[in-house]
Amino acid sequence: MSQFFWIQKHNFGPKPRCEHAMVFDSERKCTVLFGGSLNAQGLLNDTWEWNGKNWIQVSDIGPAPRSKHAMAYDNVRKKTILFGGVTATKLNKDTWEWNGEFWTQVANDGPKPRMDHTIAYDNIRNKIVLFGGESSNAELLADTWEWDGVEWVYKNNAGPSARKGHVMVYDSARKQVILFGGKNNESALGDTWTWDGIRWMEIKSFGADPCYHASMVFTGNTSTMFGGHDANKIVFGNTWEWSGKAWTQMQDIGPGPRWGHSMVYDSERKAIILFGGLSNSTENETTHPLYLLGDTWELLKEDVKGTSDIIVSTIAHFPNYYPRDIAIGPNDSIYITLIGDQAGGIPENRIQKLSLTGESAVHFDYRQFEPCGVVIDAENNIYVSVPAGTLYQPIEGQEMNLIKKITPPGEISTFAGSGVPGSADGDGTNAQFNNPASLAIDHNGNIYVTDIGNHCNRKINRSGMVNMMAEISSGVSFDNGNKMYRAINNQIQRITLRDDLVQSGTGDQIGTLTVFQEVLIIAGNGIKGFANGPALSAQFSNPSSVALDANGNIYVADTGNNRIRKIDASGQVTTLAGSGETGIEDGPADVAQFSSPSKIACDSKGNIYVLDIENKSIKKISSFSL
Repeated sequence: MSQFFWIQKHNFGPKPRCEHAMVFDSERKCTVLFGGSLNAQGLLNDTWEWNGKNWIQVSDIGPAPRSKHAMAYDNVRKKTILFGGVTATKLNKDTWEWNGEFWTQVANDGPKPRMDHTIAYDNIRNKIVLFGGESSNAELLADTWEWDGVEWVYKNNAGPSARKGHVMVYDSARKQVILFGGKNNESALGDTWTWDGIRWMEIKSFGADPCYHASMVFTGNTSTMFGGHDANKIVFGNTWEWSGKAWTQMQDIGPGPRWGHSMVYDSERKAIILFGGLSNSTENETTHPLYLLGDTWELLKEDVKGTSDIIVSTIAHFPNYYPRDIAIGPNDSIYITLIGDQAGGIPENRIQKLSLTGESAVHFDYRQFEPCGVVIDAENNIYVSVPAGTLYQPIEGQEMNLIKKITPPGEISTFAGSGVPGSADGDGTNAQFNNPASLAIDHNGNIYVTDIGNHCNRKINRSGMVNMMAEISSGVSFDNGNKMYRAINNQIQRITLRDDLVQSGTGDQIGTLTVFQEVLIIAGNGIKGFANGPALSAQFSNPSSVALDANGNIYVADTGNNRIRKIDASGQVTTLAGSGETGIEDGPADVAQFSSPSKIACDSKGNIYVLDIENKSIKKISSFSL
């Protein structure tokens, strides 16, 4: 199958970091990573290698800990070259070589000390080309140098304007260095230049947004660029290709928006490798460890394993959070509730809006309550359940047993619940819950709460009136006729609801009880297992939630089987995605992996979003024309 798409590999290896450097060692057929920044946590000087399956630390001795350095692989001398960067006390102008076993300093003269520069290996002329960067006193540079394996030689200062944070690669097909973007003293840049060993030439082109701190690689015929941010602190998640004449945007599915990451092209496996970076560029947040990334991705460029035209891709990963729920709004906005890993130093909880357009995610941070279930109504109001149980010791004033409402402008109020555990029905804050968890919403805007402590569901109408339901269900969904679908006892059921009046002994109405008028089994024989085929013969293993698309197809998070199942209108059960093996791998649906997929949602275009709970990730299932 031939297709361009990003696949997340795994998250075990180097610490999360940014502003590191990587090269592909074609002799030893591995990616080499060195150094980087932990922001307020310090700098690194560890050396790692990626062999296509695993990261292996190979050294922690060599250049001083640093970030914003540059590296290139010398294909003739079979060595990785490192130049400059910033250490804890100064900018540097040292040159180092890595031979696969140890680092050796080979020079300490030539170009000025600098950081945020770039170097690229010209494999026709056998030279390392260096351009620009930032020197002392925030001086931006526009000089060009070449390293021949023995010494640095100054070339000229005529070409691109002074800048930092640009990207640069060698295009061996056209025998020229390609340079794009960067930042001057005023703004991000979007110009494209070539260097032929003698002179720089600007190529007039349009397409790629002005940005800096992106990463770019040459893949044999084209150059591929990902990420970066602009001068307004908008972080990008776009993938672009340079053909030699023009920029073209590729499919934007894969790593989340980031900057300060690094990429290489693995010519052995025909894949681009990406590691790490920062997911946020707000001035007062870049030092927070939350925004450091430690994920590894591949962008496949040729035929790949798998036969399905359904693609699974990780669109968000939350290593410092415990994800609870996911919901899709009327404009296909995606919200997820997250509990901060306090043991890992993340005190706040989060309701996060996932951005798939390349911009930073919009989010709300809370310490006063732990958000659990989430739904969005037709007016884009967000409703969140606040359970009684907490993952950590409650803080003073922590709120519990409530349903919160967040309006589009961000106003937060209590929609239902007094905060005191109990079972009372009633209007708004007069009602009581006992550990409310999952939420669902029907097409009339009624909200259904899984009230765990009371062993029932509760229904809240649009005005906030709470009443009890006869049974308990979680992970439910509603069709356009407001029939409820649930996964229970290894079966999928469709339920018709009815509201009955509750009267006192004197005949006065004292409330409403929502009962199950009709329960119809639509899939599953009730035996725990795995089997596709006719719906009533199919088998599931602890399915946890369901979702419906506009065509009436039903999707099931089959948690115990690590698969996403589909029930079509004809009554056939198939596997939409998942090999059944526990893991994190993305890719074609028949080889992709999940680890306890627990929540599922569907947007208006038919894309499926899965909360893959053990991987702390959100995965998107999409169909492409291949």
